[in-house]
Amino acid sequence: MADPDPDVRIFAVNILESLRHAEVENWLIQVLSEDTHVNVCATAIDLCSEVGTAAAIPALELVKRRFRRAYLSSLPIWR
Repeated sequence: MADPDPDVRIFAVNILESLRHAEVENWLIQVLSEDTHVNVCATAIDLCSEVGTAAAIPALELVKRRFRRAYLSSLPIWR
């Protein structure tokens, strides 16, 4: 998740889905809390909508405040 190329980080987030590892949600929360690229966070939001719990809500709110982009604001998770 520390690669300078956001496309590599997006790929890494996508791989998390297939891992079925107990720490996937924690890794997603870390991405949502720390990554500075909107598309990486959007990919993490997508996966978090499938595997996340209420524990991810603070990180999701942080992303919402950090990236005030129209397409992120329209995601069902914000409604």
